[in-house]
Amino acid sequence: GSGEPWLKSEKYVELDEKAQLPCVLKSPQCEGLHSIKWYRGPTRIFIFSEAAGIIRGNNDIAARADIEYSANSSKTHLIIPNVRLEDEGLYKCEATYLAVNRECNNVQHIILNITKMMFENLFIGRSNRML
Repeated sequence: GSGEPWLKSEKYVELDEKAQLPCVLKSPQCEGLHSIKWYRGPTRIFIFSEAAGIIRGNNDIAARADIEYSANSSKTHLIIPNVRLEDEGLYKCEATYLAVNRECNNVQHIILNITKMMFENLFIGRSNRML
């Protein structure tokens, strides 16, 4: 059913840190992964397949992003090193399998939020001095 919590999730990553956006795979029960597609909003970042590797889209995020994947794993990650503020937004992972089975194919949405810690650190520093 659609009550699977991982179909929509939120991720908070600090500015300039590495973002790892998860995508749950059904590889063990759905034979043969055909491809994994990652999107940010309407923009396709890349298509990954075991046969062809990564085929990147022609955009800034595609040039920086990478995939963490191992065969028969139940999860894969979109990796964005040194996230920028403009990387915020809705990401979509679409996994397609060779098995012709509607239960297999799945789409997941991950909202990436970029946080900035520096303001809080300044504030903490100031309150300590007042004590």
